[in-house]
Amino acid sequence: MKGVFYKISTLCLLIATLLVYTGCKKDEPITPQATSASNDALAKLAATNPIMVSTYVRSIAGNRICSDGTGNIYVTVPYEGIYKISPGGVVKPFYLAKLPFFALKAAKNGDIYTTVGGNKIAKISQSGVFTPIEVNVIYGLYLPYDLAIAPDNTLYIADTGNNRIVKVTPDGTASVLAGNGVTGLEDGVGNKAKFNNVTTIKLSADGYLWVIDGNGPRRFKSVRRVTLQGAVTTVKLIPFVYGNDEIQNTSITDLAVAKRDKNFNRSPVESLFLAYGIAKLTHMTTTGVETPISRHSVFAVYDGPIDTALFAGASGICINDNRMYIMDNHFNVIRRVMKKD
Repeated sequence: MKGVFYKISTLCLLIATLLVYTGCKKDEPITPQATSASNDALAKLAATNPIMVSTYVRSIAGNRICSDGTGNIYVTVPYEGIYKISPGGVVKPFYLAKLPFFALKAAKNGDIYTTVGGNKIAKISQSGVFTPIEVNVIYGLYLPYDLAIAPDNTLYIADTGNNRIVKVTPDGTASVLAGNGVTGLEDGVGNKAKFNNVTTIKLSADGYLWVIDGNGPRRFKSVRRVTLQGAVTTVKLIPFVYGNDEIQNTSITDLAVAKRDKNFNRSPVESLFLAYGIAKLTHMTTTGVETPISRHSVFAVYDGPIDTALFAGASGICINDNRMYIMDNHFNVIRRVMKKD
């Protein structure tokens, strides 16, 4: 399907990315608080700019983040476990184990799904029961980097090392939805499409899968839409320029999908929110029109209105109603972007 050299180079790339995400040790969580101004001052600023950024939780060295239907959020910390954070910001262990956890998503019934290591998917119940999920698909999974889950518990897996999207139905039937294992960046349906190290996959309410993929040299710089019938369309592509490739600044680390416009107002249509390597946040329509919503910053954490707030880095992003949560992993904090409707 592919040469040994390609698999080794792919593994090295993904391990390097994971090390960037997990380079700091987790300390004890601290009660959420603002970092740049008093709460009173932030309240006054909110009167003129209702989109506010605050430091929600400190000292958690996580990477991916997700939310459930009740306002809880979850964070994976590789080789340590998964943590659950209440709507009030209280951090508690959800499932502790020295395993290479990475991606995670919450099912409608509260079960948490995660990728574990090089080829495993697992489900963890709210009572802490860990259940490996067998994925019997040709060639097996190779470095699955992310997954999405439908309301009926169908899984869509970013089978990163095999350059494809794998579908697993609730009865355990596995099949390849899109991609053929050959490295590339080609649109098409099913095995006519090609991927180049897809690293993020999210399912929108209108029934599309949105993925972050490579742009040729396997940097994470394209956004592609996949229908549930396996039709792949590239919506955004940051071209590769040899010798001038700002990996940290232009790589897209994660995305979230929500019915919110660029001003974070409720909207009848889906939009995407993209997090870049140095935590530049942007809004993108489903047709690829992109608008910055925060300032580009370098290793700074500063709270306040969205147009003055600063971020350091982002490894994960999720949206729960009128709140956006960002795993700002350079300083091991979770940031909250919130607008009062």
